Amino acid sequence: MKQYQGELILEAPMVNVRRLILDPERVAQCIPDVLESRVEDSRRITAKIKVGIGPLRAIMEVTGVIEDGGVDHARLTITGGGMGSRVDMVNHMTLSAGERTNTTVLRWSSAVSVNGPIASLGGRLLDAYVQKTTQAVFARIQELAQTEAVG
Repeated sequence: MKQYQGELILEAPMVNVRRLILDPERVAQCIPDVLESRVEDSRRITAKIKVGIGPLRAIMEVTGVIEDGGVDHARLTITGGGMGSRVDMVNHMTLSAGERTNTTVLRWSSAVSVNGPIASLGGRLLDAYVQKTTQAVFARIQELAQTEAVG
């Protein structure tokens, strides 16, 4: 299992960021390379995602479940697979008020486990892909939070 983490300072009030990360429809907008997605209920998303790692190209079907951990914490669990591979990812997000008015600090950590042919590609290729994808998700959260704060 690989671990990733990061921190974002968002130009948006904490209440807006919290609302965003708990909204399955808006969270679905943050996942890169989505071919199709469906909000199943107030906590669950299903999606087909295009994956390209080195020479391997695949479509993975995943389910994401959002859990509200209170005022300052949320968790997004993603499970699924395709082409004989499986991915399990647990993302924790912690919010705190930023130093400046109407800013929020979002600290995130991700634990990712991949099995099957995709895992056999080797650590460096897989690690680079997972890092890029995870960072893209949180960059999109940052973009949405800041756009909504202005608009």
